[in-house]
Amino acid sequence: MRSSPGRVKLSVFGTKMRSVINLASKDGIAAIVAQQFEVAAQIAGHGLMPIIEPEVSIKSPEKSGAETILLAELTRHLDAQPDGPRVMFKLTLPDTPDLYLPLTKHRRVTRVGRAFRRLYASRGLQTSLRQSRRDRELFASPRRRAQAVDERCRV
Repeated sequence: MRSSPGRVKLSVFGTKMRSVINLASKDGIAAIVAQQFEVAAQIAGHGLMPIIEPEVSIKSPEKSGAETILLAELTRHLDAQPDGPRVMFKLTLPDTPDLYLPLTKHRRVTRVGRAFRRLYASRGLQTSLRQSRRDRELFASPRRRAQAVDERCRV
């Protein structure tokens, strides 16, 4: 990321960082989450929304264990800086139902991303991830999409 001072002014909402987790290694997952939050602070410093995407490989033989460690690390980092920047998460659909649900209620989390749409829609739960016809109309053009996201995510 280029380290230029000031804020981005081109109707850009945020940017994401992606890391892949293959095994349930506590030290490895802790290092990935620490790096993601470090970059998230830089992104937030430029006036953008950090989108944290630590992806647990769906082919991992230790997927459930890796997800449990990931949840603990994400929660630890969120709680460590109560006044830190708000973040969004884009997470792999977990093996354990509702595993990441506590993240959706955390005060520093703006949204938990797309992987949850299928899960919650199949259970009939109302979430901020559902799109209504009005949403589809708003998101028809890039300019309207940027405006709509900006309006919805004001803190």
